[in-house]
Order: sequence, then structure tokens, then C-alpha cells
Amino acid sequence: MLKTLLLATLLLPAFAQAQSFDFDSVNGVVIGQSIEQLKQHYPQAKTAENQINTECYYVEIPEIEGVQWMVIDGIVARADIPTSYKSPTLPVVSAFITGQLTPEQAASRYANIELDDHEYQQGYRVSFINANGDRAVVADYVNSIVENVRIGLIPAAMFIEGCA
Repeated sequence: MLKTLLLATLLLPAFAQAQSFDFDSVNGVVIGQSIEQLKQHYPQAKTAENQINTECYYVEIPEIEGVQWMVIDGIVARADIPTSYKSPTLPVVSAFITGQLTPEQAASRYANIELDDHEYQQGYRVSFINANGDRAVVADYVNSIVENVRIGLIPAAMFIEGCA
């Protein structure tokens, strides 16, 4: 029993840092859940520093490094993730994020995609929309690389300036 407990304690951080996503979750954290539900599973979740807007703010979970969770009106609406994350369930999206596909190549392989000119820089905003049209994986493609990735409910996933 003690060996099992020790093994589980050692493996838990590895599972927490799985670094995977789909349209519905990131590292097992469900997009669309309430902040109360998130805090039940991750009581150590904390509001990111310098947050002054109570309707839209970011939360960080220490066990899940590098991800910021956007909360809008008490709902986890979006996750901003590192470009190193992969998704076995969304292979075209993963291939694009990791630089294996250009926006045009991704568009030829994924039916529900939007390529828009980037609002501030030379490049694209690439939006992979789920089948229901209510969630997206959005990437800023600037200078031939993916700079930012966000996953979430529409329209939160589309916000280029976060809560601003």
C-alpha cells in the first residue's frame, strides 16, 4: 500500500503536466466549467497578479505551469497555452502549432478553419472551430511561426487582447 501511495505521489505531477488539449479541456481542466468547480479540483488556483477587472480575469494553477485560464463572469472561458502543447485528438491543429504545417496547408486538411489577417502584425490569426461552432483553438501566426495559442469558448478564444 505504501509503495502504491509513493508511486502515485511521484506520478501525479507527470499527469498534471500532460500538456495536452482538445476543444473541451486543457490538461484535464474543462473549458466552460465554473470557477467554483475549478477551485474544487484545484484549491490552490490563484488569481494572476495585477487583475482589476472582476468580470474578466486570469487564474493560474501552480501544478499546470505555463497556462493561464481566462474567467469571464465566473466561467472558465479560455486557456492560453504554450506552443509546445500537443493534441492527439486534433492532429492537424498539433501539426500546425508545432510548425509542421503552414496556415494554408492546415486549411487544406481541416474543414472548419478561419484564416484572418492578424490585427497588429504581419501574419494570420488561425482559428480551428469545433463541429458545433461554439469552441475554437486560435493561434497567432506571425513571421512564419506560431506565437500564441488559446483554446476556449467563442468569442473568448478570439479575443486577441485577452481581458482588455
